Amino acid sequence: MVSFTTSITTTAGVYDEERLVETIHINPTQEYVTVTIPANLLSEYESHDHEGFGFNWNATSGLRFEYEPYPGKVSSRKVYYDISQLSSMNYGTVQCTYMYWIGWSLWNVRLTWDIYPPVYVTGIDISDSYLSLKVGETKQLTVLEVYPLNATETSVTWTSSNTDVATVGMYGFVTARSEGYATINCAANDGSGVKATCSVTVKNPVKPESITLPGTASVAEGETITLTPEITPADAETTLTWKSRNEAIATIDDNGVVTGVKEGNTFITVETDNGLSAYCKLTVTKPTPPEPTMIEIPEELTVGVGQKLKVDYTLTPKNAETTITWTIDDETVATIDGDGFLTGKTEGLAVITATTANGKTSNPCFITVTPAPEINVDVNGDGTVDVADISSIISVMAGQGGNITEKSADVNGDGTVDVADIAAVITRMAELTRLQRTMTEEE
Repeated sequence: MVSFTTSITTTAGVYDEERLVETIHINPTQEYVTVTIPANLLSEYESHDHEGFGFNWNATSGLRFEYEPYPGKVSSRKVYYDISQLSSMNYGTVQCTYMYWIGWSLWNVRLTWDIYPPVYVTGIDISDSYLSLKVGETKQLTVLEVYPLNATETSVTWTSSNTDVATVGMYGFVTARSEGYATINCAANDGSGVKATCSVTVKNPVKPESITLPGTASVAEGETITLTPEITPADAETTLTWKSRNEAIATIDDNGVVTGVKEGNTFITVETDNGLSAYCKLTVTKPTPPEPTMIEIPEELTVGVGQKLKVDYTLTPKNAETTITWTIDDETVATIDGDGFLTGKTEGLAVITATTANGKTSNPCFITVTPAPEINVDVNGDGTVDVADISSIISVMAGQGGNITEKSADVNGDGTVDVADIAAVITRMAELTRLQRTMTEEE
């Protein structure tokens, strides 16, 4: 900083034009300020100066030019200052006076620059006042705000009180070097002495002494679970390496997230960076089907007395699985079993509903029971009802019916060929035998 007492005072006069060109706050990190005649005014002067007039530069107390002799037509000057002689009430002034001809008129101009002392920093806010770091760790401190907001010089310098423990770079990056304590200073560069501080504690990383995983775990195909190891001591720091023994069964990522690939078993292992390891036996199961959100059954059905009919249902979503509970409002008309088989009892009407295991109830189905249909027990069509008809039914059940159709073998008309149809033939054979015996006795 230059210190002096020399000054040049502006001579009072009458001017055709006076203009405050700029208000300048001194930057305390620099030795001088530069004042420059604006280009438009300089061009205007040069276009009308026919007599070779020069520029007359003056400065008030506390200000001094780079050199004192009048430099002719120099349009820019370095101005050194003594801050101790300047204040917001007693600021310095630099003036440049010159003249030029406009037609037959001599035009006098005075330009002024007001030079104020710096606006010093009064406070600094930084992002952290305390840091806890492990050796080798780095974290950045940042300047949040410099006060006042109109401070002339807002740059700062970062320093550490103990560079053996922690160092700091010019952009506030703090690096932990060794165990101990240090203070990071963020100091204003304007000479105000204002600074913000951050206390830093550096510790050596704690290594794991043991690591365990759950002994077993399971996950469905296409689903994920997260394995969380238990590490002691609790504040230990380490990098974990995860592996799946069979990635065709399950995969695992760097965060311990397991994804089931296909049904089967495999082992998941985890290892610390100091060589400790643990494993978990993993079972991948088939995916659990979703619960139904809706169940639908036919709106109406007709069944004959003595006939059996399977009632179908539709679940939403289609891949849902559940058990079904069937209910009927009048079991004297018809009955329905747990598998949804409806059996007509007597002529009449009834209503059935179906309910899923998670409580979803279907629409009602209105049942009409009609008189028993005529039963054709002559399955093979040979004109007699005998064991040959039973054999035909058995052949159809075995898939070897030949010329005998399933429709013919479905004697009771319930839509299936089973022992119930054989029973119907046997019943008919017994009825015919009783009828023949009665007729013989009457003769």
